[in-house]
Amino acid sequence: MEVINDFKTVVSTVLNNWTGLKMALENGMGGPPAVSRQKLLTLIESINDILVNTKNPNSIEWEIISDTLADFLDDQMDTVFEDNSPDEVAVQLVHLFKLFIVPDQTNLLNAINQMKYSTPIVTNVLHVNVPVVEEDNDEAMGTDSEDESTPEEADGWTVVKKK
Repeated sequence: MEVINDFKTVVSTVLNNWTGLKMALENGMGGPPAVSRQKLLTLIESINDILVNTKNPNSIEWEIISDTLADFLDDQMDTVFEDNSPDEVAVQLVHLFKLFIVPDQTNLLNAINQMKYSTPIVTNVLHVNVPVVEEDNDEAMGTDSEDESTPEEADGWTVVKKK
C-alpha cells in the first residue's frame, strides 16, 4: 500500500484537479511554463505551511486556504474566479489534511484515487520546455556564418535585419 509522507503531494494533486486553474495555466495566465511551475511550487509550499503549522489542526478554517488561493490567482495570474471554486478547493484541502494528520492513509488514498487526476500538477501538467540547442552546422558545411549572424544587444534582444 502506498503511503503519503508529504502533504505537498496531496496539495499538488488537488490543484491538478482544479479545472479553472489548469485552464488559466494553459492560457498562459501564469507566464511561461518555467515561471508558472515556480509559482505553483510557491503556492503549494504556502498552503502546506498554513496547514502544517496550524496550532490546532482540528480547527482549521477553509476560508484561510480559500483566501490564499484567491490572492494567488489575483496577484500571480491576474485572474479572478467568480465560480467559488477556490472555496471548493479549500474545503477539499482541509478535509484531506485532516485525514493526513490522523493518519487515515486508507481514506486519504481512496479520496485521491477517486479524483480524475491522481498525480501532482507540477509533474503532470506543466512540463518545462527546455529549448534544444543545436550545434552550428554552418561551420561544418563550410559556409561563412559570420555574415548571417545577428548581434545581440546588451538588453538581451536580438536585432533582426532584412536580407
